[in-house]
Amino acid sequence: MVTLRKSSDLAKLVGLITGDGHLQLKGWRGLVSFYSEDIGDIKSINELFKKLFDKGGRVYQDFSKGIAKKSIMRYKIFLISKEITKNLNQIGIPKGNKTNTLFLVPDWIVNGSKPIKKAYLSAIYDCEGCIYETKSESSSRWRIALEMYKRDDLAGNGVKFFEQIKGMLKDFGVETSNVRFKKGNLRKDGSISKGLIFDIEKPSFRNFYKRVNFENTVKRRKLETALNT
Repeated sequence: MVTLRKSSDLAKLVGLITGDGHLQLKGWRGLVSFYSEDIGDIKSINELFKKLFDKGGRVYQDFSKGIAKKSIMRYKIFLISKEITKNLNQIGIPKGNKTNTLFLVPDWIVNGSKPIKKAYLSAIYDCEGCIYETKSESSSRWRIALEMYKRDDLAGNGVKFFEQIKGMLKDFGVETSNVRFKKGNLRKDGSISKGLIFDIEKPSFRNFYKRVNFENTVKRRKLETALNT
């Protein structure tokens, strides 16, 4: 049996897999996977696998069609282990399609130490967050946004999840906007997914930078640019 110690490394992994990963647990099969266009992200998560489980994953290259049907190189890592997958599900990583699944931030992270909360938040923002600037003739406005999609009938669960994130950010002195909805999308199965989003405005950027921050290099540099603008 794999024993998982509640640590900042484990919280980081929970955030990463909840964001851009996938947990497959069905019958005899147990699989943890993660996708990124940055090979550095893949190497980082593989180091986490080795540190936490003494077992690495297998890395693959994948060409997919992106915007304008251009081929985009991305990487994927698979860790195949029924035991590890079951343990990760038990400590709070949702399995299956997250748009269709009820889940919240695990209690051990919400009520955890500052390093545990920071590790989870940084991972979630690396995967699902963005930082951007909108300009007008007389001014510019920077925002850090967090966005996710939930099936329409599960949107209330998405709001609760975001309220947990907002509460943890407040613990670090980071103020946030209200959660708002975006126009839904009609999915192939006939269901509707609803977008949820909230923002961090520039007055809280300094606290976000000092106390949470991005590990993703591109996003962190954009945040540094915003702070110096």
